[in-house]
Amino acid sequence: MNYKLLIKNLAYYGLLVLGLAAGCSNGSGGNSSAPAQMEVNFIVIDPQMTATIYIASDNGKGIWKSTDSGLTWAESDNKLYDYNIRSINLLPSNPATLYAATSYAGIFKTTTSGEEWIEVNNGIYQKSISTLAICKNNPAYMYAGTIWGKIFKSTNGGELWTAVTPDISNQSITAIAINPNDGNTAFAGTYAYGIYKTINGGQSWTQIMGNTPNMIISLAIDPSNTSIVYAGTWSEGLFKSIDAGASWKYIGIPAVPVNAIVIDPFNSKTIYCCTASQGIYKSIDQGETFELVNAGLPNLKIKCMAADPKLTNKIYAGTDQGTYVSVDAGANWYTPEGLQILIAVPAE
Repeated sequence: MNYKLLIKNLAYYGLLVLGLAAGCSNGSGGNSSAPAQMEVNFIVIDPQMTATIYIASDNGKGIWKSTDSGLTWAESDNKLYDYNIRSINLLPSNPATLYAATSYAGIFKTTTSGEEWIEVNNGIYQKSISTLAICKNNPAYMYAGTIWGKIFKSTNGGELWTAVTPDISNQSITAIAINPNDGNTAFAGTYAYGIYKTINGGQSWTQIMGNTPNMIISLAIDPSNTSIVYAGTWSEGLFKSIDAGASWKYIGIPAVPVNAIVIDPFNSKTIYCCTASQGIYKSIDQGETFELVNAGLPNLKIKCMAADPKLTNKIYAGTDQGTYVSVDAGANWYTPEGLQILIAVPAE
């Protein structure tokens, strides 16, 4: 083994972590130091080439891409730099295709892994998009929510959108989760009136979680059992349904905003909850018990997470001070500033 090969392997397995520090250069001409300072609100990982990750912010920093597990970064098509990105979604079957929702310019699409983005707003007349969701196993089905309470639906990959919210008038849509096996079944979290559900593609919506808790900011559906749904609230912790939303139970986490809920792709009993002030809570029993997993996280304002779909226990977390990575299921977190690997290995 030689030194360069060792470093390459460490980078692949997540042990040489996220080169986000100022001064990194990837030769792309982009400002590769920006991710070290930016607030990271969204992370997505290419499921086929997991060294490729995308990060974005909703405070006007655009979208950034890395092809080496975060060691270097390049700014994606800079036409999005001044937009507040509210969501990034990637097609698992075609990861060169991504969608970006913005807070005042609607939805953009790339089919070139972020090199060029185009608007896909045909039919969207309220472009203040607050959330976007794509059906995992039928990605032609998409739902986009706005801050003014409209939900738009597409059944052709965003080529055409139709408003489908006659029953959720004037409620800011904060989160959407789609049944991964049925694009006609979706849950919509609202800012003031709990959760609504449709089973007919948005033709009608039923309120399934009333005024308490009222402020829903995150949703997640267990892909191995779609009757299990999690709902994160603004101030009342985490709730769980085991009957597809018919009833709900508070399952823990203090009264802090639950910004995101991530279900482990290798074991759906393991869930992670990102909070606005207490870091990351982890459960290995579907929410029966929780523990904090914040070792190495000096900043406990966690905005988002993403789990590597190929490497067990490797997860990323986005904060308002950049991106962190764990390679032991959250037991320890690292940043490039806090981690230096100095290994002297004789060449073979």
